[in-house]
Amino acid sequence: MARHVTATPSICEWRRLGEYLWVGTGPWGPIGTVERGRRYKAVDTTGTLLARCHDLGEAQALLEHLAEAQQVTAEQPRRIRAA
Repeated sequence: MARHVTATPSICEWRRLGEYLWVGTGPWGPIGTVERGRRYKAVDTTGTLLARCHDLGEAQALLEHLAEAQQVTAEQPRRIRAA
């Protein structure tokens, strides 16, 4: 097995904390963790299991996509409907 596996280039940084644990951070803060067991588990910052993936890159990409979507949503102003 490879000692170091990375996902496709992105603005998020991944650090390996142990043999079975990776932590991701983006410019806006932590995005979640990837835990390796029988599958790679993508876990968000609240501890919610989001998905079980077949490989590390897939789990990292899922968390990065979710974090970027949440950041874009947070930046957009909310529309108020007139009654």
